[in-house]
Amino acid sequence: MTWRSALFSSTIILLFEGLLYKSDEANRNKLVDYFRESPLEDIEIRLSISLNPEQLKLPDLAESSQIQTNYELNRINQGLICQYKVDYYSFSPDCYFQMDLIISDNDAISIYENEPIIDLYHQLQSIRENDLPFFVSQAALYHLLESELESLAANHYTRKFTGKKYVTIPNEPIDLETVCVNDTSVIRRLSKVTVLNSTICENRSVDSFLSTVTPNNLKFQVDKAIRLKFLQQMMSFYGMLLQINQGENKYKEKHNLFRNVLQRRKEAVELFNSNHWDEALTLLNQLSIDNLPATNYTDSGWWLRSGLYGLILMWQLIFQ
Repeated sequence: MTWRSALFSSTIILLFEGLLYKSDEANRNKLVDYFRESPLEDIEIRLSISLNPEQLKLPDLAESSQIQTNYELNRINQGLICQYKVDYYSFSPDCYFQMDLIISDNDAISIYENEPIIDLYHQLQSIRENDLPFFVSQAALYHLLESELESLAANHYTRKFTGKKYVTIPNEPIDLETVCVNDTSVIRRLSKVTVLNSTICENRSVDSFLSTVTPNNLKFQVDKAIRLKFLQQMMSFYGMLLQINQGENKYKEKHNLFRNVLQRRKEAVELFNSNHWDEALTLLNQLSIDNLPATNYTDSGWWLRSGLYGLILMWQLIFQ
């Protein structure tokens, strides 16, 4: 009876192993499909703007402008490849952009060429008629941030049939303005986005450059390029998962690679969503199957199999 018990127990455990393998394989397939269909669903760009009224105190302007902008973004975000957020503050020097509000005879907007500043000229009548939050929202979304929102528009991308699913890919490579600058720290940052067709030149004789910019203003252009590059790479992240899933690795190695890739992606997204765009892109650039750390695989199901094996043997002994 002993050999029969052992044979029966081994058969049950092998069946159990097979079910675990099939379940894990099904989960991997679902994840590949998810990241193919929704590659940027958990990613958002969040920028801050400080509202600085020069002549009047407008304590509720940031809150009312936030409501108006959120309303506009709810519509705009439906046509973007990721979520875009704008936060308003009052007289905050740490904000990414500064918007100075100046009383004038006419309503007008002036965006500084070399500084992250926008001047919004408005009439006193705009305050009385509660039009100022609308003007703030229009200035931010359709002037200050217009070029980036256009770059993130879904209609700049096409749906390509790959296998049984569609994947969204750029119609053409994302471009950054060609710039000329001598600042080495800026050049180091630009080196992260060279595949965006950026041109870095240390002399002013290049005919193809679009504009000459200062390092201070260039910081914001580079940030934008880094964000776009991160999103572009993240849209094809599913390909790495697919490569692992279709690879010839053993079950445990495949499971381990899959888990490590997803963990690295999670870390990169957390960095990006907290506005650490440089670090996020660097981590994503390092993310490849060959560069994954070799970690020991911990079989979380060993105790289940051991317990099942013990129960089967106990059952056999009791009823012998």
